[in-house]
Amino acid sequence: MKLLRRSLLTAAAGVPVLALGMPARAALADYPLHCDPELRPVLERAALAYLARTDIRVHVLPTSEGLLVPQVAHSAQSDIVVTSPETIAALAAIGHGVPDAPHPSFSGRLVLAARTATSDDDAKGGPIAAPDPVPSARFDSAAVLAGLGLSRALVQGTIDTTAAAASVAAGRARAGLMTVMDARATPGLRVVMAVPDSVHAPLIYIATTDQSPLRPQPAAFVSFLASADGLAILKAYGLEPTP
Repeated sequence: MKLLRRSLLTAAAGVPVLALGMPARAALADYPLHCDPELRPVLERAALAYLARTDIRVHVLPTSEGLLVPQVAHSAQSDIVVTSPETIAALAAIGHGVPDAPHPSFSGRLVLAARTATSDDDAKGGPIAAPDPVPSARFDSAAVLAGLGLSRALVQGTIDTTAAAASVAAGRARAGLMTVMDARATPGLRVVMAVPDSVHAPLIYIATTDQSPLRPQPAAFVSFLASADGLAILKAYGLEPTP
């Protein structure tokens, strides 16, 4: 009762509970994070590591690039975003940018991946799962496959690279055009070849905070991603820090 009375008096005095050294509670420490679908596994692993050291939960919400800006514009709560530079710029254009927040960036290569038991020749013979040419796509699958010398292979259209990885894992396609993050996060897949810069440069992702967070200090998780411990997790999935 004394402890409860002291807590009530402290709250009434306007002293933040965190100032007393008490652990953060869910009402204050649940951070929504919107990201591109291929980033979900690596960011969920990073979120678990961050939770272990801070008692702060980061909820990873994969969102198609074409939907992220409209969702935020229509009041979908987003404390943290990890997405393309173009989407970050679009968020800033509608008043959701935070110029002074950390903005570390990372890159991840496109790869052709197949199941472990599939030979390179069989993988290249198709069918190859690859993202459809939608307006929000970050690359032209047909152009990339042509650059790899695979323009004659039968292509199985998918909604994104994560769906391409799932199609290969399920045996619906012999290979898939996906990010290295998709390939490393999907059990039973291996990289057949990485897409060289001459065909398509690695995809860039920026981590930052949104203008409308309801919780304190979401930038701390962004900084964690750029720390040595955070980078070790990202690199395990093929993401590299950019200069």
